[in-house]
Amino acid sequence: MPVGLFIDMADFSIVISLRPNDAGDYNNRGIDNAKKGKYDKAIADFTKAIKLSPSDAGVYNNRGITYGHKGEYDKSIVDFTMAMELNPRNAEAYANRGVAYVKKGENDKAIADFTKAIELDPKHAEAYYNRGVTCRCRGEYRNAIADLTRVISINPNFVEAYINRGLAYSEKGENNKAMFDFRKVEELKLK
Repeated sequence: MPVGLFIDMADFSIVISLRPNDAGDYNNRGIDNAKKGKYDKAIADFTKAIKLSPSDAGVYNNRGITYGHKGEYDKSIVDFTMAMELNPRNAEAYANRGVAYVKKGENDKAIADFTKAIELDPKHAEAYYNRGVTCRCRGEYRNAIADLTRVISINPNFVEAYINRGLAYSEKGENNKAMFDFRKVEELKLK
């Protein structure tokens, strides 16, 4: 088993001092730093991992997510695009780039990326969810309801999907269906 499974996340610096050319160790420390909100340190670790292993699509994806946490969406889009070039079947990178495009207000590009993520992984609940919410915000209620219904079929406990589908039904004037979804939200919150 990899050494990383037996150490505390705080000990990655020690491991890196013992194995300074292991991209995986920098990537793991970057993930740990990102979880702690230490985004600049995480980006530095991901950048070092990329220098050591420039063909690792996962590290580009991780750095892209971290740039997104900092609000640096152009940089995150560059990293997600690189992850897709390295692994064209990387549904997660498409979904993540879609989120960055939404944050920039580029909803057509976002929907195209969410759609591609769904083509690559038909059970990608977050891609359906994000496409559905984007459609709802654009007033495309039928598409939003279809996507959010698909999310619920994949994950019946996805509270936010019920909330947004309820909002879409309400905005479409289907108040009985909206109330059903809002009741379901309350039921799920009690679990």
